[in-house]
Amino acid sequence: MARVTTRSALWTWAPVVAWMAVIFAFSSVPSLSSGFSFDYALRKCAHMTEYAVLALLLVRALGREAPSFALGVAYAASDEIHQHFVRGRHASPVDVAIDLDAVRGDTGPLWRAWLAEAGRVLELDDLPEDRRAAAAELDRRGGNWRVLLRRFAEDHAAVHLRRDGGVNAALRRLKADGARIVAVTDAPAELAEVALAQLGAARYVDSIERDGDGVIRTRADLP
Repeated sequence: MARVTTRSALWTWAPVVAWMAVIFAFSSVPSLSSGFSFDYALRKCAHMTEYAVLALLLVRALGREAPSFALGVAYAASDEIHQHFVRGRHASPVDVAIDLDAVRGDTGPLWRAWLAEAGRVLELDDLPEDRRAAAAELDRRGGNWRVLLRRFAEDHAAVHLRRDGGVNAALRRLKADGARIVAVTDAPAELAEVALAQLGAARYVDSIERDGDGVIRTRADLP
């Protein structure tokens, strides 16, 4: 009887364990990009298919939908945690913070060019070198400096900023993996937004923040 029970358990659970191992193996691959234009949709369909198969195997093993669903969700959660430790893969959702000026494009020259131009119409004497402090001081003084900065940036961004196809490809892969991308910079929001648009990265960045944890500071560190 014990031998029959063991064989029955193996017959029931071996496919479940084997399929979980397959999912684990795929999640260990740094990048599953196909290179096709419809890559994102293809990968999402594959992801749903692999968990649909797991759901069927769990129902077959347990015989009830509720515990099968709970076990499937638990495994999916563990898989997301596993992906967090695989270079090039990211658990979802997760924040990936990049230094805008170091990784995408240095907005410093554009800021300094605006200061030189704006100095003709705005009082910029004794303005702090630090851009956060400078923005705070300009806000305190009042005026429409943010509007002027955006207009100047839109007119001159192409002179100071160049797109990098390799960096944008890395950001595109991160988004395909479900990452939430944060651009970290000390530049005023108006300048940062125009810079991201000029660099072709606005579509990939979810938010612009002043600080972040584990910020990627170099292009070489991009997954």
